[in-house]
Amino acid sequence: MLFRSIGKYLVRSSLDSHSRQFPRSFVKACDIYLAQNDALANLFEGGPATLIHGDLHLGNLYRDASGGVGAFDWALAARMPGMWDVSYVLCNSFPPEFRRQYQRTLLARYARALVLAGGPARSEAEIWDEYRCYAFYPWISATATLGAGDRMQPTEIAARAVDWKIGRAHV
Repeated sequence: MLFRSIGKYLVRSSLDSHSRQFPRSFVKACDIYLAQNDALANLFEGGPATLIHGDLHLGNLYRDASGGVGAFDWALAARMPGMWDVSYVLCNSFPPEFRRQYQRTLLARYARALVLAGGPARSEAEIWDEYRCYAFYPWISATATLGAGDRMQPTEIAARAVDWKIGRAHV
């Protein structure tokens, strides 16, 4: 998994190359991730797994002619808990103000849809807890992308994504 191998390398690269441009909280988050990499991976990989997209955000979604929604760029598809994608799309696609206002409503809708599709019934507390757990991954993803330099996307775009995740910039 990206977490245990290349993710650790890329977060270290991001920390080494860009720590001066971000606040101390960025450096502390990198240090925590690097020190707790295996424990975080075990936490993220726990629970019932399903097929996930792995990089689900508005830029990887489309609406077809009939009004259906689909996803493309399945390069990070994996078998993980479904909340991975739910948390990732909410944290990567919507500003904090929107999430604060609507995230509980959207999570309740997800829980109902999960049951209607034959999945397990989950309490609001369970869904909220899992969502909060996976909300850390979008920061890891943005930080790892920044650590890759221009190989994944232009460094200036990756730096803006990290800014957004740490609350310094708004879209």
